Amino acid sequence: MKRSTLAGFVVCFFAFVFSLQIHAQVGAGGQKVLAGSALAISRLAVSSVSFAITPPTGCGTDSSGTPTSNLTCGVNGSSPYTGEGGATSLTTWCGGSVPGECHPITGCEEELTAGTWESHTKYYLSADLNCGAASGAIILTPYTDINLNGHVVTGLVYSNAGPRGWHLFGGEVNCTLTHYPTAFLIHGVTHYAYACLQGSNNHGVYRLGGGDQIKLHHIYGHNGMACAKYVQFDGIIPAPIGGWTEPAIDVYNMTFQSVPVGTTCNREYAGVYSETQPVEYHHIRGDIGATGQANAAQLLVIYGPGTNGTYPNYVHNNYLTCERFTLSGGDDCRAILIDGPSRSHVQYNDIWPTNNRGTRLRDAFDAEVDHNYYHQVSGSAVHSGDNDRYSGQGQVVKQSVHHNTFDLASSGVAILYRSQQGLVSESNRFLCASGGCYGSKLMRVETWARAFNSYPVSVSSTAHSLTQPSGSFLSGSAIKPGSIVSFGGFTNTRNNNIFPISVAMPTTLGISDPTNLLLSENSTTAHFVGMTRAYLYNSTIGPGLTPTVLLHYDLLKPSVILTYCNSGALSKIGNGQLTQRTDSCP
Repeated sequence: MKRSTLAGFVVCFFAFVFSLQIHAQVGAGGQKVLAGSALAISRLAVSSVSFAITPPTGCGTDSSGTPTSNLTCGVNGSSPYTGEGGATSLTTWCGGSVPGECHPITGCEEELTAGTWESHTKYYLSADLNCGAASGAIILTPYTDINLNGHVVTGLVYSNAGPRGWHLFGGEVNCTLTHYPTAFLIHGVTHYAYACLQGSNNHGVYRLGGGDQIKLHHIYGHNGMACAKYVQFDGIIPAPIGGWTEPAIDVYNMTFQSVPVGTTCNREYAGVYSETQPVEYHHIRGDIGATGQANAAQLLVIYGPGTNGTYPNYVHNNYLTCERFTLSGGDDCRAILIDGPSRSHVQYNDIWPTNNRGTRLRDAFDAEVDHNYYHQVSGSAVHSGDNDRYSGQGQVVKQSVHHNTFDLASSGVAILYRSQQGLVSESNRFLCASGGCYGSKLMRVETWARAFNSYPVSVSSTAHSLTQPSGSFLSGSAIKPGSIVSFGGFTNTRNNNIFPISVAMPTTLGISDPTNLLLSENSTTAHFVGMTRAYLYNSTIGPGLTPTVLLHYDLLKPSVILTYCNSGALSKIGNGQLTQRTDSCP
């Protein structure tokens, strides 16, 4: 995570609050940026990458963001041998005959012989493999390609040793463990599983060129571990010399279905979750809620900071649906969750979020969301901000949301943004859904005050610091060096202002206060919130849609600012600051 790149970010208080003027200029290589007296925000967060996904037809959206037939999504979308040496059947895959170059898997927890980077060992199933729904079935081994050959595996597909270069494809994997971590035995030794299909502790030297790559494709299943995950990858692989030029993990043509568990689980992972990066998820058919309500369910998840460098995680050409969420006291679906990565690219996806969230960006530095189609949105299509641990309140987290179509239903929100800075909405199309769009909003940009971890909170005017007795500013909704924070609830009104944070420690914040506003005091009523600033450029507004934006702050003006240009006359709700650019849009 590039959180260190913002360390030492210092802004003159009055210049930032009252005089920040954003203007367009051309950067190196002709790239346009938004530059100001206090910060510079890249228009396209991953534009330095010299390669991009060319969207194939048939799943998600096409290159113009128009939904396709979605015929190539999921396990039935194309041949299960795609990406497996050009083979068209088990016979050709095994070298012209069966078993040929292949080896049958005949029992549970069978010892598979590892291949090499240049030549993987090939295994296949000739029948269903039933090892017990809470037991080990296939133990993943380095440089092995496992063809399920249309059969069903009942049990866990698992390794905690970080094997490199395995492929698994062409069948169904099921398990029925009920919570995590769950203990089970492999050859008499106790292991702990978090998913039906789990590859853990990925690490070590990665050799580019395909031999080390993990491929998971043409698999059907559901998270029988209803309170855990269906697929999990964890462990961080250091970037190879010269940087990444391929994803370490490629997951495609999968079909995921959530398990109806109501609020029994506080979170459900119905698809694939990876802490190992970079990853690529594509041609996936995922659904949450069609068989019953699932609490806080997530389909495609990329989590943690990773080591991708300039190579982004890709989530593209998927068809994802979240059925209408009705659980009282529950939490809605996230079709795509990007939580912590330093570079991620979400594009060409066909998403039906209804009253859920289509794409959730949390702590997502340099994220780009483009050419996606969000249908019948009555929740929020893109929800960003509300940081967790890898970024800070009021920190600049560059994000570009562009060339998407937001089909807004009643009360729907295209983009919800809270307590951070740097999101640019550009060249998006906002439509009124066929059933009407009363109360819908292009953007909600807002902050909500938070209590400190403990009281009394002490301000020192001489040390330019704020201290809390216990807890940590670095966890939860964290504050980082580079955060811009609004304080309120102090007796001395001069402390109720917006300040840049120069130093962040567990119980102490160093505050940039060049004009000596701070006055020493102890407070039991003080609160804080991160500065929120976003940009709305070049919008296309469909007929019947009132272009409304909601801007809200509850501590100190102007802690919420939306700057817009060439988006027509906007209708503003709330007390935040709406600023129209007087020059041309970038």
